[in-house]
Amino acid sequence: AWLALYPPVAWDDTIYHLPLARSLVEHGGYLPVENLRVPVFPLLAETIFAPAVLLGRASTAHGVSLVATLATAILLVAWGRDRLSGPGRSAAVAAWALAPAAVWIGQPIVVIYAGSAYIEPLLTLFSTASIVAFDSWRRERRFAWLLAAGAFAGWAAATKYLALYLVAALFVAAAWEAGRGLRFRALAGFAGAAALAGAPWCLL
Repeated sequence: AWLALYPPVAWDDTIYHLPLARSLVEHGGYLPVENLRVPVFPLLAETIFAPAVLLGRASTAHGVSLVATLATAILLVAWGRDRLSGPGRSAAVAAWALAPAAVWIGQPIVVIYAGSAYIEPLLTLFSTASIVAFDSWRRERRFAWLLAAGAFAGWAAATKYLALYLVAALFVAAAWEAGRGLRFRALAGFAGAAALAGAPWCLL
């Protein structure tokens, strides 16, 4: 949290993400920023950074990354408790529910990203939420969980193209897990939710 208070000095902060967010605030829309040395990005993260830039200094956008980092940790704790706690489970086993969040929040690179306007904290939050929702669908077979997994995977891909691998992997996993008779519905639901959530940001 202390790092997030510092002015932006990281490469991606100053070269890519904050200038794009500032352009969105200044022009009220998505326009090519020709003076930036930047590849073509999906712009969900920059759109989320934009209100923070509008409401405060450029470093205010660091708070978005900080909140995303902490939200990922909370999600990992909840997922771990859901998987490891229950009747017949010892307290020692249940305590391992904290391990994924501890590994996540204890990484120095995660601490650095949490205090910057890098998009990786948002990418990790959406990707983790997608996997947690997919796992819940596997165990409970509630279709809403699969739609949530698709939507979060789509938002992850709308944050960074790297997450297209996640969309493809979960699509294959859904085909494997659905079984005969339900495969088309599962794949159509997952793919449709991912496309509706992610495609608009990639087409900007």
